[in-house]
Amino acid sequence: MARKLCDTRRITCAAPAYLAAQGTPRTPQELAQHECLTFWVGGRVENSWRFWVKGAWLRVPVHGHWHSDDSALVRQWAVDGRGLVHKSDIDLADDIQAGRLVPVLGTAKPLPQRTRALADFLIDRFTAKA
Repeated sequence: MARKLCDTRRITCAAPAYLAAQGTPRTPQELAQHECLTFWVGGRVENSWRFWVKGAWLRVPVHGHWHSDDSALVRQWAVDGRGLVHKSDIDLADDIQAGRLVPVLGTAKPLPQRTRALADFLIDRFTAKA
């Protein structure tokens, strides 16, 4: 049985230090000139990111030197200023709100407090059973 908890979407973010040193991409195509922090998915590197542009999905090739199957590690690399991350807005909300990460290629609405509290509760609950 499944029940929808909340809406989520992927957003692209980087640390302020990365953006100050490397510049801020203004379009998805400009990601080709940036270090993109990518995930191993299904035994291969996720080497393209999807964006909703003008009413259609646009898939953009990305590259970088940092890859992992550990999403918490990829998030930490972004916070450390190693590159851009493309991840769930729920996963990045606290870092955005604290100023550790800055959304690029559009804006990200901070999560409502009650949604963040529920997500934190569920993460704690499932982590304790793992």
